Amino acid sequence: KLFTDDRFGSLGFTVTPVGNGCETRMHLLRLAPDGVIGEHPAVDQQLLVVLSGAASVSTPIEGPHEIAVGQAAAFEPGEMHTTRSRSGLVALAIEGHLDLT
Repeated sequence: KLFTDDRFGSLGFTVTPVGNGCETRMHLLRLAPDGVIGEHPAVDQQLLVVLSGAASVSTPIEGPHEIAVGQAAAFEPGEMHTTRSRSGLVALAIEGHLDLT
């Protein structure tokens, strides 16, 4: 089920739950051009994999970092982060207990 998420000052952001594993959750994220996922904490470990478009991700410690198709950003539980896209973005978010080594 697709839903619009405007929490944390997000704009142009929709989420579609894809599925759950034993220790993971997967969501398809879409950001409209000039969209933003406002600053929020990662609930669990999170991997954001870009499927189309591009985005700039940032944390309070690290400034903006560009990611594009085939690239990903990883966040630890509680890590504050923001995602912005000038051109639009489709990404898969995988959350839960992940081995990111």
